[in-house]
Parts: sequence; C-alpha cells; structure tokens
Amino acid sequence: MKFVAKVIEHDGKKHTVAQWAKIAGVTKDAFRRRLGRGWPMTNVLNGIPPTTKRKARKIISLSFGTDTRVADALAALNDQLAERETEVKALQAAIAALNAL
Repeated sequence: MKFVAKVIEHDGKKHTVAQWAKIAGVTKDAFRRRLGRGWPMTNVLNGIPPTTKRKARKIISLSFGTDTRVADALAALNDQLAERETEVKALQAAIAALNAL
C-alpha cells in the first residue's frame, strides 16, 4: 500500500503537512494539532493562538470582578482588535505577494 501525503493549499501555495510544518518552524504533530483544534491557517503558520470571545471575556471578568458591563465592553473591543489584526496580516501577505512579482 502506497502512502499519499496530504496536500494543503493556503494563499495559492500547495504544500504537504511536513512542508507547512517546516515553514512554520514546528513539528508535524504540533501543526496537525493546531489544525485539529480549528485554528485558521494564518494562526497555524504564525503560532499565535486564535482568541475566543469566551476566553477573552473570562480573562477580563477575572480582572474586573462582577461588573459585567466593563467585561462585555472590553471583550467587544478585544474582538474588534482581533479582526483588525487578521485584516492587517492579510494586507501584509498581499503586499508580500506583490513584492514577489
């Protein structure tokens, strides 16, 4: 029986799991674990775990106790920041692709 390596495409580039793991600078197991946990591919490659609303809200509520209005407002700001960071990374990738031409 012949083994066929799984190929993953991201940003127009196709690589095997082993190749993507090498690019990300992690082991194949760590790469697979990140994908298995549902991380977006950009987070898998840069190693920054995605922030969830629940996790952010929990951290903020621990800091501010029972005042949920503050925690909810800060969690909303954290979500907006995460969205902007994703947009910035996408723009950086687009600029890098244009520079490669």
